[in-house]
Amino acid sequence: LGLRLAFIGSGKVLCYLTFWFLATTHCSAFQAKISVTHHGFSSVINTRGKGFMPRKDFGIARTRILEPVYAGAQSFPDRFSRWRFMQDFLDGDVEDDEINSTLFSVLNDYLKNPPSKSSSDEESSSPEFTPELAAKLERALDTAKQNKIMVFTEDTDDALLQTLDELLPDPQEDEDGHKSAWDILMEMHGRELVKANEANTTPEWRKQSLVARLLIHYDFLTKDVS
Repeated sequence: LGLRLAFIGSGKVLCYLTFWFLATTHCSAFQAKISVTHHGFSSVINTRGKGFMPRKDFGIARTRILEPVYAGAQSFPDRFSRWRFMQDFLDGDVEDDEINSTLFSVLNDYLKNPPSKSSSDEESSSPEFTPELAAKLERALDTAKQNKIMVFTEDTDDALLQTLDELLPDPQEDEDGHKSAWDILMEMHGRELVKANEANTTPEWRKQSLVARLLIHYDFLTKDVS
């Protein structure tokens, strides 16, 4: 009986020690990944060094898991990873260099590997490849530094933003293409949030919405980046 009690007691001690180890390990790892939130707001950390961008949450405090760092086209092995990157970008969780280099890769890939005229891919939103479009793409790519189109910098050139804006479908000449990019952006970022940002636009939102629509329009979400 004494041996049985000793065995049972040692088993309980072992279980307690195991539970304590797993609990403390899990909690420390979890705490390391959670960003601080304000009561009533989901405080989105702005990785571009401009402080917090509060997103109203109707009195409900939320936590947000910080996402991993991306490192160029090799970080997009499948469609899911590209959609996740876009969502992280819209949430402010992608570094400047990462989005600048991704934009360069997408536009450069389209210029070097344009869709064929016989392509009937219904998922494609990319424009028809023409000499005029190729010239516009070359102008945008010529502004790049170390394979990065410098949209997200401390002092963004307005001329660069205008050059990039010309790569998007004209709302008069291509209403469907123009509307399609905005519709996808609204579905990913939230229709009401996009409307609010458009009603009270900021330089940061102008750049963010411009780059997001460029990535959508040039098939980043549906096709591999070479």
